[in-house]
Amino acid sequence: MKTGLVWLRRDLRLWDNHALAAATNDCTEVDIVFVFDENILKLLAVDDHRVNFLFKILNSLADKVNILY
Repeated sequence: MKTGLVWLRRDLRLWDNHALAAATNDCTEVDIVFVFDENILKLLAVDDHRVNFLFKILNSLADKVNILY
């Protein structure tokens, strides 16, 4: 069994995502990672619309694939 890792940074699409397509074609299991930088988050307001948008998109992705966070 070959496991791959895809680090999502700016491109949060599941479709037409070249890194994700390559990993799923080459591996039997693929882990998807997204990292929130605490140094950036602590400078933003608690209700920052950009962070809220990212949470919304990541939750949507979690509904479509098995993502642990």
